[in-house]
Amino acid sequence: MSTKPHSHQDDAADAERKPVPPGERTLSDRPADPNRTGAGRQFPPGMDPKDVWDPGRATPDAPPVDNRS
Repeated sequence: MSTKPHSHQDDAADAERKPVPPGERTLSDRPADPNRTGAGRQFPPGMDPKDVWDPGRATPDAPPVDNRS
C-alpha cells in the first residue's frame, strides 16, 4: 500500500508553479498579483487562458453562432 496521498489530497503548497509573467491579467481582466492564491498555476488545467477569455478562439472553424435569445 502506498503512503503517497491521492492527487486530490496533495498539499497545495507543494504544487508546481510557474513564474507570473509581467503584465499578466486574471480571468476577470484585472492585473495579476504574483502573491495571490493560485499564482503560477493554470486554471482551468490544460486550457490556454486566451481560450477561456474568448471561447470562439478554441474552435476557429466553427460556424457563426445565431444568438437570438
